[in-house]
Formats: sequence, C-alpha cells, structure tokens
Amino acid sequence: MASAYCDLGRYDLAEEQLALCDTSLPEVHPNVLEGMAYLLEAQGERTNALKKLDRAAEVMAVDPEPWGYIGVYSPMARMKMAGGDHVGALQAASSCMEVAAGTGDEAGWCTCSILAGEAELALGNSGGAERLLRSALDTARYHGYLGLARETGDEGSMVHAAAMLRDIYLRQNRLKEAVEMTTYWSELKDTLNLMDGRLEVLRTNMRRKALTDSLELVRIAKEAQCESDGQLQREQDRRRALLGWGSAALVLLSLIAYFLVTRLKQARRMAALEKNQLRQEAVIADLRVREELRRDVHDDLGSGLSALKLRSELALRDETEGPKRERLRALSAKADELMSSMRELLWSMDTERRSLRDTVDHCTLYARSYLSEHDIKLELTLTGDWPDLPLDPRQRRNLFLVVKEALHNVVKHANASTVMMAWEWSDGMDLVIQDDGIGLASTTDHAGNGLSNMRERIQELGGTLDADNGPGLRLHVRITEDALKQR
Repeated sequence: MASAYCDLGRYDLAEEQLALCDTSLPEVHPNVLEGMAYLLEAQGERTNALKKLDRAAEVMAVDPEPWGYIGVYSPMARMKMAGGDHVGALQAASSCMEVAAGTGDEAGWCTCSILAGEAELALGNSGGAERLLRSALDTARYHGYLGLARETGDEGSMVHAAAMLRDIYLRQNRLKEAVEMTTYWSELKDTLNLMDGRLEVLRTNMRRKALTDSLELVRIAKEAQCESDGQLQREQDRRRALLGWGSAALVLLSLIAYFLVTRLKQARRMAALEKNQLRQEAVIADLRVREELRRDVHDDLGSGLSALKLRSELALRDETEGPKRERLRALSAKADELMSSMRELLWSMDTERRSLRDTVDHCTLYARSYLSEHDIKLELTLTGDWPDLPLDPRQRRNLFLVVKEALHNVVKHANASTVMMAWEWSDGMDLVIQDDGIGLASTTDHAGNGLSNMRERIQELGGTLDADNGPGLRLHVRITEDALKQR
C-alpha cells in the first residue's frame, strides 16, 4: 500500500502505511527500511535513501536467509549509479551478484550483472562491461526469461543490456557484432511490445467492466428510487384519506413538486456522469494515440536510422575514394543527428515523465554526457524544494533546447574548460549557466543568433533570459511558478 501511494505521489499517506508495520519482527524490519528508501528516493532525497538501505543491510546481517540482500543491493546500485557514484554502484552490484549466485537466483544474477556492467562502462572499463552484459544476456536467453525483456523492473532489463553492448561494439568498430546485437535488440523490443499490447487489452477490458458495473449501479439505484417513491405515494394516499379532501390537495401539490425536483436531480446526475465518462474516454483515447505514435516513431524510425548508420559505416570502411568517403561520413553523422533529434522529440512526448523535476534531471544528464564527450568539466548544483509541477510537451522541449543550445555554443565557440550549471527553485525556477571561456564578444555571429533563439524560447514560456559577458559568458534564466502553470 505504501508503494502504491508513493507511485501516486501521496508521500504523506505512504509514510502512514509504513508506520503501521511492526518493525519488531525481523522479517518485516528490512522490508520497511527498503520502503522508506524508495519513498525518500521518490522525493529526491537520494543520500538519506542510501542510508536507509545501508541500515537494511545491517538488519539483515542477523537473518540466516541471504536471499533478501538482493532487494537491498540492487536498488542501492541503481541509486548510486544515478547519483554518479559509479565505484559504489559497482561494489553494490558485485555484492548482489554474489548473493544471487549463492542462492541460485539466475534472474537476480542477471539484474545485478547488468547493473555491474553499466557501472564498469561508466568507469571506462569496456572489456569488463562487455563480459558482464554478455553473460547476463546469455543466461537470460538460456533460461527463457521473457520477462527480462521489459524496460524496467526488479528482474532486470535485457533491452537495455543489448543496447549497451551494441554501443560498445560500434565504438570498437566491431560492426558485424553490432549488427547482430541490433537484431537481437529488435527481437527483445518486439517481445516487449507484444507484452505491452496484451496488458493494454487487459486494461481496456477492466475499464469496460468498471463502466458496465457503474451503469448497473445507476440502474439499481433508479429502481430503488422508484420503489421508494411508490411506498411514499401509498403512505400519502392513506394519510390523504384520513385528513380529508382539504388536505388531499396540499399533499398532491407537494408530491408533484417532490417528483419534479427528484427527476431534475436525477437528470443532472446522469448528465454529469455521461459528461465525465466522455471526458475520460477522450483523455484515454488521446493518451493511447500519443503513446502509439511515440512507439511507432521509436520502433520504425529508430530501427531505420540505426540500420542507415550501420550500413553507411560498413560502406565507409570499404570505400577508398576521398569524395565518396566524405559523403558517407556526412551521411553517418546526419543519421546520428536525426536519431538524437528523434530521442529528444520522444522524450518530450513521454506522458510518464512530464514533471518539472523530470525535465531538470533530463537536462542535467544531457549536460553531463555532452560536456564529458568534449573534455569540459561540469560543476552542477541543485537547490530548493522542487514541486511536483506537470509540464506540457512544448514547455519541456523549449527548456531542453535552451540548455542544449547554450552548451553547444560553449563547446563550439567559447574555448572553455569548465561550465558551472546551477538550478534553484524559489517561487519559480532560476537557471544559471556560466563558462570560463573567451566570452560572447570574441565568438562568431552564430553564438549571437543562438542567444536570440534561446531568449525567444524562454519568452514563449513566460520567462526572461539575461546574458552577462566577461570573463566568459553567464546566462541567467528566470521563469515564475505562475508562468509555468499557465499552459
């Protein structure tokens, strides 16, 4: 119950449910600590969440059954990975692998192997990452774990593992293996789509059944109301006979008024129910169309662009003529650019990650990855009590494109070695991006045009963008809470 409330964002009710658990029982106490860690992570308190998981591991040390450690080490590895502690994530994932191997839990072992492989990859050990990811995929395939094709879940993510292996092969120019892994990744995605389709059918049937039950309840209530009206009519007839013709007229007028008011109220209630039903069906249909469009774009265009990139790189490897090599290299770069733009568009359309905090997290992850590729140091700060404020796709995309354009100008024109990025929430959002480069006065006209485009996007969101030059370039974005709510 606490986990369900946490997923709905009702953190106060989740805490109340956890408080009802009897932590004096040794088999219950670790689970409560894990639930508290999950709750703290959902509220952005990753440091305190990790402390709860450490405490859960201490409590489980007295339990002779080691299997429960998997439920502690795997989320601990994920949290440390998300927080940038790759060494700590690798240690937690390795401990999880040892427990899973000792208990014979192949699915848990696959989960922890993927987490360890991702940590090794983040630490620059491509060989170790390849071995771990390859072992996880082979084990899952041998045991027939179709559930492991899901994107998320405690059982692991084979789709994610296949994607990481494909990227490793591409970076190492092992194109044949990259093509094979891309094919296997597509098969896993097909399995995932099939499972999601079946789940959607089940959800639709459940919603239809709930609607049928609601209409049946309305019919029963209406029949009960008619029966109640009949009983009242008979009682009033008896009294009318006793009170005489004079009182009968007054009772009849009262009955007519009561009947009309009751029918009017019933008609209003039915109209409200029908209007609410139509509104819900419209929202569900819109979400379904949006999700189908996002999935089709991801599967069809994503697979096509990946194939185009691989084929262009295969052709580039065999081509010796200079002009043709340049055209093939440009074609591969364009495919990369289109894949990046497609991922950004799909992210903006994602209905599950639509809050302001999710957008900030996405922007910071992009900044960390992009600047790291160009050997530029990032100093990141995030302060304030960020609200769970939903944003529409246009707001999320404009904010991300402003961050992307600013970092692009730094890499291409500023000749900087360090970028400071600061996010703060105080009755609105403040974003500061500052580099230690040569400043705007010495850059090309493209940087000036980019600054104009960024200012237009922020103004469209109802905010302001100020630029201060020297030393380096300092951009300050301010958007009030009221402007973010006016969608």
